Parts: sequence; C-alpha cells; structure tokens
Amino acid sequence: MQKHVDISNLELEKLSNEFAMVRFGKVRMGNGERLLIQSSGGEQVLLDPTILDAIASLGHEELSRLLVAVTEL
Repeated sequence: MQKHVDISNLELEKLSNEFAMVRFGKVRMGNGERLLIQSSGGEQVLLDPTILDAIASLGHEELSRLLVAVTEL
C-alpha cells in the first residue's frame, strides 16, 4: 500500500483546466523515482516508470474505457 507523501519540501507543478486541477512532481523513494500526482482534494498517487510506460502505450479510446470502468466501481 502506498503511503501519503509529505509534500511540504517538494516543488510541485500545477496543471489545470475548467474541470480539474492537479499538482505533480518527482519523488525519490528508496527503490527509485516515482511521479507523485495530487488531486485538488488532496488525494495522492505515486506512479513508477513501469506504470507510466503502460499508460503511455494505451490509446485514447482504451484509456477512456479504463477510466469509465474505474469511476463506476
């Protein structure tokens, strides 16, 4: 299980549009680097390069179907 990362010392970038806002940055962990993404509500996810590579290989339609399936849980 991923732990909540203390972001007080991190320099996070912000990405937003009219629907959402996230902050993101690179975090060094004991076993490598991760991409930290934080929602506007404070939820966090840490993604390793393997997961990011898999996401990048998905087409727009596949990714959209995946997100719809996850939000219906």
